[in-house]
Amino acid sequence: MHKKYALMLLSAMGALAVDFSLPRQAMAAWQPYGNTNPITSTSSNNGWIWKCGPTKEVTSSILSQVCLVRTSDKRYLRGAVIVRNNRSSLFNSYANVKVADSISTIRSSSCSSSGVGANSWSVCYGGDFFSWPYSAYADGSTNGVPLSQTVYALIRHLQIGVAYSWDKGY
Repeated sequence: MHKKYALMLLSAMGALAVDFSLPRQAMAAWQPYGNTNPITSTSSNNGWIWKCGPTKEVTSSILSQVCLVRTSDKRYLRGAVIVRNNRSSLFNSYANVKVADSISTIRSSSCSSSGVGANSWSVCYGGDFFSWPYSAYADGSTNGVPLSQTVYALIRHLQIGVAYSWDKGY
C-alpha cells in the first residue's frame, strides 16, 4: 500500500509536478554503537542532523528517545529510536517508530527484539532515508513504553525550488 503525495513547484520556467509515492511500512534495523553516542559522534553519524524528543527512562537503567534524522544536505529524513543500556548486562529491546505530518502517518517501522549490549547504545533506524517536502515529526516506543515525540521539523517552500528550514521546530 502506497500513500501518494504531489508537490507543485513553481518557477520562472513554469510548473513542475513531483510525485512522492511512499511505502507506509518500511524495513527497520538495529545498529549497535557500543559506548559511542550516535548523535554526538561525528565519526559514527555521517554528518546527519538529529532532532530528538526528550530522553525517557523506559525501565531501570534503560533510557530511550525518538528522533528525526536528516542527511547532511537536509534533503532526506527517517525516524529512529535510540536505546541506551546503562546496565552491566544485556537488555532485550524492541522499538517502533513513525514519521508523520499533521494529517497522517507518512512511514512507520518496527525493530524486532534484539540485545542491546551492556553499557552501550543501539539505534533502531526506521528504514531508508526518503524525501518529504512538508513539516514532519517522529513518534515511537521502546518495549511498548511511549516516548515523547520530536518537535515538528519545518520545511519551507520558496517560489523557485524547495528550501529547508531545519533549525526551528514549531
